[in-house]
Amino acid sequence: MEEMNHGKGKWSNLPAELVIAIEENVALYVDKVRFRSVCLSWNSNVPKVPNQQERHLPWLLLSLDADKNPYHKGLFNPIDKRVYEFCLPDSQGKIFKGSSHGWVISVEEGINMYIINPLNGTQIKLPPRTKFPDVKNYRANKLGNEYGLMNPKGKGLCFTKSVHVNLHLMDKIVLSSPPSREHEEDSTVVAIYGEYSRLAYCKCNDAKWTLLRGNYGESFADIIFHKRKLHALNYNGDILVLRL
Repeated sequence: MEEMNHGKGKWSNLPAELVIAIEENVALYVDKVRFRSVCLSWNSNVPKVPNQQERHLPWLLLSLDADKNPYHKGLFNPIDKRVYEFCLPDSQGKIFKGSSHGWVISVEEGINMYIINPLNGTQIKLPPRTKFPDVKNYRANKLGNEYGLMNPKGKGLCFTKSVHVNLHLMDKIVLSSPPSREHEEDSTVVAIYGEYSRLAYCKCNDAKWTLLRGNYGESFADIIFHKRKLHALNYNGDILVLRL
């Protein structure tokens, strides 16, 4: 009878398909981080965009020591009351405007917008802020008056600075499903934007944002996707359910 080898198990030799299957069933975010830290082969075998399971309370993204290191972030887990520190490259100057399915959505100090996975730093570019329906002109060389927006009081344009548009005229952004490099077009992105809190949507590979038909001049306070349907709360207290 052949003698069994009781030496150290070679976890790195597990078949890639088995590693991927295990990772897909890991529910907690922190366990996904720990799973990828077991060995280099596990980290390289699992998809760069993880299969995020929605089986736990959302975590709070924190900026730690922003003055000393703008890339130093933390994730607060309300279950164990712990903050898990990590580094999020290229996050300096980004304003986070929403989170869905384990991803965060950011607007830069300029015009660019991204979907970012804080677990591995993956970034997917969205159509820029200049491609929203309310932007009629953009002048990058006019510091402090870059954006030419539709004048809410009548004809003509109202010029304002980028920081005002990014901070105050972009309320919230949500995703219909987790994006992936292979199937970016499957995820729909919806934003509450502008002076009157309208809705606009896009796919990850679109060139511009499109006004969501059926707004009928309504202003919206909040949005969320549930089972791939958009639930939008307007300021009259009505909830619209839309399939995009």
